[in-house]
Amino acid sequence: MPGIKEIRTKIKSLQNTRKITKAMEMVAASKMRKAQERMRAGRPYATKPPVPGRTRNQSGRRGHGDD
Repeated sequence: MPGIKEIRTKIKSLQNTRKITKAMEMVAASKMRKAQERMRAGRPYATKPPVPGRTRNQSGRRGHGDD
């Protein structure tokens, strides 16, 4: 059976691991929130109608030197 010192060391180790895990969760939550904010900020551009001149060039119907 482990002694009192070993038990205290194990408890301290678990507490430290819990602190590190909590910090990692907070960092991940912050990164997720920022990514979601960037996604929401870009939504208007995702639904924006295409510009006719640009769509024509990007579609491949007319390439460089097809004049």
